[in-house]
Parts: sequence; structure tokens; C-alpha cells
Amino acid sequence: MPPGKRTLAAAIGMEPRTMTETTTRLLDELGSASREALLKSLESEYDETGPRQPLCCARCARAVTRVDQAVERDGGHVHRRSNPAGVSFVIGCFRSAGGCRAVGEPTDYWSWFVGHRWQAALCAGCGRHLGWRFSGASEFHGLILERLKPCGVGAD
Repeated sequence: MPPGKRTLAAAIGMEPRTMTETTTRLLDELGSASREALLKSLESEYDETGPRQPLCCARCARAVTRVDQAVERDGGHVHRRSNPAGVSFVIGCFRSAGGCRAVGEPTDYWSWFVGHRWQAALCAGCGRHLGWRFSGASEFHGLILERLKPCGVGAD
């Protein structure tokens, strides 16, 4: 690998094979085109001193976050979680998501992460629900992976 570059797995301190197996297992239901584009983006190399790979809203193509903002929470970057109505989401945790706006009052009701309150996170461009902003013990976004795509790929 060229000097100054590393994989996302290395950036968040996870073994590449573990990250690939976990991500693949959780994203199986996305459909091959979306799944392959997202996996390629999440596992691609990036230059630590240059532009980072942006991830955009799949509906309007507004930049939401970057690959280098991926973080682990509760032992992983990718999680499958269900809301009280039984609707399941596959989310990825990101340190920041400047292309989202948090709405509603923070609440700890049915929080998926102990010690955190949540608010809905909407795309700042089109208003689509992209996930949740968590605050408390730490601050991060849990974004619905099927609603993100590498920037530059056509909108849904």
C-alpha cells in the first residue's frame, strides 16, 4: 500500500477480514448494486492528507458524511437495530454528519446505545430520514446505510 494511505478498517482499528465479514453479513438485503457500491466505498483506501471519500444521500446526492468519519460503537461500526414497531435498520456509526440536521428533542426512549439520547437525523438537502444523532457519553450519528451512497453515483 502506498505511504500515507490506509484502509477504513485500519483507521478504526478493526481487522479488515472481520470488518468485511460483518459488513457483508449485515448488508445482504440491500441488493447487489447498492451493496457493492457501499462496500467498495467503506473499504476503499483513502489519502490521510487529501480529500476523503464523501458519502451522499441516495435520494438527492447531497454530501452527508465521509468514510473517514466511521467509528465503532458497542463493538462495531455496522449494527442491525429495530425500533418499537419492529422495523429493522442496518446503520453505520459516524463521528459527524454535517449533511444531516437533527430534529426533535433528544430522548433516551428505546435508545440503541446505553448512555445516549437520540434525535432523528434528516438530510439537510431533501429532508429524507437518514438515521439518528446520538448524544450523551459521546456524540455520533447512526446512519441507515441503504440511504447512503458514494458521492458521484446517480441518485435514487
